Amino acid sequence: MTLLDIRRRAGAAALIAGAALFPAAVYAQQQPAEDAPAGGATDEAAEATESPPPQEEAEWSILIVGSDPSLSEEEFNQSVIRDLPERLLDPETNFTNSSAYLPENDYRLVMVFHGTEEVDRGALCTLQQDTPEALETAPPRFDDLRQSTYVTAAFCEGDEALRTSDSSMTGIVEPGSTSFKFMVRDAVQQLFPDGYEMVPQPETNIAPAIVE
Repeated sequence: MTLLDIRRRAGAAALIAGAALFPAAVYAQQQPAEDAPAGGATDEAAEATESPPPQEEAEWSILIVGSDPSLSEEEFNQSVIRDLPERLLDPETNFTNSSAYLPENDYRLVMVFHGTEEVDRGALCTLQQDTPEALETAPPRFDDLRQSTYVTAAFCEGDEALRTSDSSMTGIVEPGSTSFKFMVRDAVQQLFPDGYEMVPQPETNIAPAIVE
């Protein structure tokens, strides 16, 4: 289980994983270092023309549960991120520009990849990156022609699920394949019925968490 923070900085989306699970893994569009000033330029002049540090404007996170045994956790997470809709990851076109977006709130996209057993949707938004045992589900079988692979997802505001969804594919659904991308995007698109530029309106029929 990995929690990825998505921070909006100077028009670029940076995905930063929790240090405990994904050490020093940073996905960002970084600007190349400035060339040294031409001969004769003083340090003061260089400082005067130096751009101010980018300001963090918005932040949300993605929690990914489940993995492919043939890949490292980092590789699997990268494959999921690559297949997310560009408009969702782009801070210029996603919901962080909406008037309904509240930067002090904890917005999270939770995606659980699993086998045939149903996932408790009501518990998705209470998951934490250090408590994967809180969710009991069968592991996904991405390389089995006879099995179906499922992804159950939620878009959360704190512990509240604004929207939930699910998608599945039968047969080989390996990360990086067209079928895997379709499954990921289908699940995410259902969470944003009004478009990625809007904070989803809460559903009224989300099943509560199953309490043993």
